[in-house]
Amino acid sequence: MRHKILGFIFVLFALFGAWWWSRSTPWARAQRALNRAQPGEAVEIAVEALESKSWSPEREEALRELLAKSYLEKGALEPAEKEMRTLREKFPNNFFAALGLGIINLVNDRVSFAMDYLEEANRLNQKELLPYELLARLLGDRQEYMKAETVISAGLKIFPDNARLWELNADLLADQGRYQAALAQYRPLVEAAPKDQSLRQKMAYAFLFSGELEPASEILSTLRPPTGTDEGIELLLARIRAAQGLRNDADAIVERIFREDNGRVDAGMAWAVSLAAKGRTEEAEKVLATIGNRILPLGAGDLDSWSGETLNSMERLQTLRKVARNQHVLLAETRASLAQFAGKYSEATRHLEDAMNLDHGRFETLAQMAELARLKKEPEVRLQWANRAMSIYKDHPAALLLRAQIFLDLRRTPDAILDARAVADAYPQLALAQALLARAWLIQKNPTTALAVADKAVRLNAGNREAQLVWALAQSALGRDREAETAFRRAIEIDPRYAEARHEWGLRLKAQGRLREAQVQFQEAARLEPVNYKINR
Repeated sequence: MRHKILGFIFVLFALFGAWWWSRSTPWARAQRALNRAQPGEAVEIAVEALESKSWSPEREEALRELLAKSYLEKGALEPAEKEMRTLREKFPNNFFAALGLGIINLVNDRVSFAMDYLEEANRLNQKELLPYELLARLLGDRQEYMKAETVISAGLKIFPDNARLWELNADLLADQGRYQAALAQYRPLVEAAPKDQSLRQKMAYAFLFSGELEPASEILSTLRPPTGTDEGIELLLARIRAAQGLRNDADAIVERIFREDNGRVDAGMAWAVSLAAKGRTEEAEKVLATIGNRILPLGAGDLDSWSGETLNSMERLQTLRKVARNQHVLLAETRASLAQFAGKYSEATRHLEDAMNLDHGRFETLAQMAELARLKKEPEVRLQWANRAMSIYKDHPAALLLRAQIFLDLRRTPDAILDARAVADAYPQLALAQALLARAWLIQKNPTTALAVADKAVRLNAGNREAQLVWALAQSALGRDREAETAFRRAIEIDPRYAEARHEWGLRLKAQGRLREAQVQFQEAARLEPVNYKINR
């Protein structure tokens, strides 16, 4: 019995000794320091251990990995990068070395190198989630959407229930203009997390560009905070009001949130465009001057502010840089709009080129370039810009409809019908698709069918200017002058800068012998678009 007790005590001492030894090893002590958010202490432990003796390859790899992690969490990025390179050279299959170098290159805005290292990390360990996320976001930012989708698909095979990956996938679909597909993925995410306001706001955005204005408006109205103002929500609501033809309501929202806080950059730029559209150019310039010092500098993100939360710090830096870039792109687009309204097309082009130097594939910039080509009466150049947009956003409804409009102007009616029909089938609530189909029927000398389709467009959205114009043209073609005049007036009320509507109405007024009224419309059309419309006497 005594021997058994002694044996048991010996085992206990052995187990305690093993436990104590494991607790006292440098890698265990360094890890505990990291767990206590004391990376400086972890660095000291790991450095002392590496300098004190030679270790087996497995122990050295563990120590060097801990040292690199500690430097990274301490915010000492240069020694962290140096240690990761050493780790990678000695242990080329080390996952953390590749991941860490990817993160550091991201932080330093060395995107191509970051891509290479993150792809390597993903190859080394396909069961880690982070490389999938970082790679997909990077590829999406670079508009390499097919590659991004491939990465996410691979990640979802391993993490089929990961909500972050599904949301990222939906975001990529929305970025490409594949709004119906994005909505199909946002819905279950919102059902699983009904209080996630960011998800619901993304759904509203997708509804807006799908032509489903009421659901978008309802979601955003419920997201409005009980006190204070959410700039993003209010600006989206303003876009919905503008899409509904309620331009004054949209302008009122933008003006209100800017006057509440004149440091709101996006609201300030939206208000400047609204002012310039009304001919209040000096006021618009003052607004831009007011927000000028609030715009983040390019490359924003202070490495000195790096915290111990490595990934949070990296995401914060990346977000700041993205916001800064987007603000500068939006500023260039805003200045282009101001120049365009003033008839300074060369200046507008320069501003848009500045925007494209920062973000070469942004759809809004490409669409503005196409609009400038229209104003300069350069249809082939306009088509080139539309095709460039299509090369990036092949399923984007706005890109397809932009090209369809150009095809109609070029009298390539069958091509226009193909594009407009594709959108009408995928997005049955989009009034513009129906309006363009009605215009095609008019070109084909079928006003009765044109009116039926135009009527559908107006029912979908009576605030769509193109729907009102084609309805007016169809009514006029059928000899219904009174109904046509009502629609012409409505189109111009929706958009007072709608030169085509003014010119077409002027032609009908002239045919009716109402020469003075016709002259007013001709003069206004020529003032708005002097290249496209000359004063018709």
